[in-house]
Amino acid sequence: MNAPMFACSVVPTGGAPEDTETTPGLPILANDASIDPTPPDGGAPDTSLAPQNSPGTGSYSSNLGDFSINVVDVMARYSRPYPVTRALTVFASELEVELADYVGRCADEAGGVLRGSTQSVKIVLRRHASSSPGAELTPGTYKFGDGQDDASIVLAAIAPSTCESTNTSLPIDPVAAAKNELVLTTLTETHVAGTFEITMPDGKFVQGAFDTNLCSTPLLPTWTTPVCK
Repeated sequence: MNAPMFACSVVPTGGAPEDTETTPGLPILANDASIDPTPPDGGAPDTSLAPQNSPGTGSYSSNLGDFSINVVDVMARYSRPYPVTRALTVFASELEVELADYVGRCADEAGGVLRGSTQSVKIVLRRHASSSPGAELTPGTYKFGDGQDDASIVLAAIAPSTCESTNTSLPIDPVAAAKNELVLTTLTETHVAGTFEITMPDGKFVQGAFDTNLCSTPLLPTWTTPVCK
């Protein structure tokens, strides 16, 4: 996957091969030649544009029992559109917002660190399209659900000592909600802000807000073994 907000456009130079999905961040094969979507600088962010990784602000409330945390920091990353098929017929972008109960989630994400006895609410939103410009996420209203471009939300918990990670889905079905929306009020190269709410006909709900600079530190490779603290 490309580094957040600093992706390279991949343009085919001839006939497209078979339309086969591939994994973001791995070389994309076109015309029997490898095209690596990672920029020559290794995907490192442009520090002239990147803000300081200061704590973001956010809120979260719910009447779903165990699905609750005290938000003190917000980490967010946005991956610009990258090709997901060899024929370069499908592109996708991804926004991840994490409301955490401790300060420093952005630095931990970049350093491959897991902190025991912590919790966070993770929201992920993707957009797929047949072109790179069409796959860009923009400010607007989205929904939670099971569709390819629907947002997802889970409660993530890191166990003490072992740092074992578990994700818990909402005990309600967003598709059946009376109100179901994720609103991006701001999404720029350096900043994201918005609100979210899922309210069921019986009154059960989750809702919150986030306002934070995009995390500007580069991610470690996915195969790196996390450090437990």
